[in-house]
Amino acid sequence: MKSPIFLGAKSDEPIPPSSPVMTGRARGHSAAMVFVQGMSQTGSGFQIPHLSEEIESRSPKSSPSIHPTSAPPRKSSTPGILLLGSTSLIEITDENGNIIKKELTFLSQLKTLIESRLFVLVVLGLSSLYFVVTCIQYWMTVYLIEIVHTPKVQVLTAFAVTALTAPTFGVISGGIFIDKIGGYQNTTRCLIVLMVFAVIAFGLSIPAGYILDFWTVIGLLWFVLFFGGSILAPATGIILRSVPQEVRPFASSMSMLMYTLLGYSAGPVITGLIYEYFGIIWCVRVGLFWGIFGFLFLFFALIYSIVTDRKVVKSASTIEVFVSSVPQ
Repeated sequence: MKSPIFLGAKSDEPIPPSSPVMTGRARGHSAAMVFVQGMSQTGSGFQIPHLSEEIESRSPKSSPSIHPTSAPPRKSSTPGILLLGSTSLIEITDENGNIIKKELTFLSQLKTLIESRLFVLVVLGLSSLYFVVTCIQYWMTVYLIEIVHTPKVQVLTAFAVTALTAPTFGVISGGIFIDKIGGYQNTTRCLIVLMVFAVIAFGLSIPAGYILDFWTVIGLLWFVLFFGGSILAPATGIILRSVPQEVRPFASSMSMLMYTLLGYSAGPVITGLIYEYFGIIWCVRVGLFWGIFGFLFLFFALIYSIVTDRKVVKSASTIEVFVSSVPQ
């Protein structure tokens, strides 16, 4: 069995393999220590260029020691808290039993995420999706009551059923469909499917902003939320697969931060300003039409994935030709 990996914010002593997995809150600050079994190559093959790395053979008589190549880590007064300029050490054991030691800082992990174009594009695409969903939740009931002139009880009942069932069935169906075609390991194929879902969702949102028949609008909203939910699970898998394994906990946290800032928070603020100056009709239309940004970001992610795949195939072909030309 492969030895575990320790990922923590404070580790200047050897970490025994039996250390427990801890996730908790220390003195009002969040801290997480995560075990990950083995080391796997990420799908996109991104590397962190500035991480110090040292490989040493495992000795059964002594625990591995830490030898930072830069200045000693700056430590926080609270255990488990990673400061902006501090260093976090992880230990990874490869298949040959060698210990690979890497130093990670907050800024180095942030730089890795920014340099991962696939991560950035898909996160922005999902943020647009959350923007649309938040606007629907905030304004659609008011729109149906005031503009479509539907009784309040009927609006609340139909909208509650729609908001409950459509995203739930969408998430389940999207995950099952992606598994049927091979999962999100094939990033390009998965992004093509997500593009189809995004096109359908955006296409249905356009008439939903103009039609004034209650049940037609509810039906369109149901399918908009269904196909939007179908995007969620595969896109989340692509996001985590697009970054190195050691920064995935950080990537998950940063993606949630972006969803909150650009989706859940930006949606009510922007559409609220539109409501003040242009009224409820354009407020709802802008909220629904915002899905065009999600489509564009996923489209750019697909183009990037295709270009990356072609480079990998070309490099592999070059190596194969070179190897075949070497005399036996």
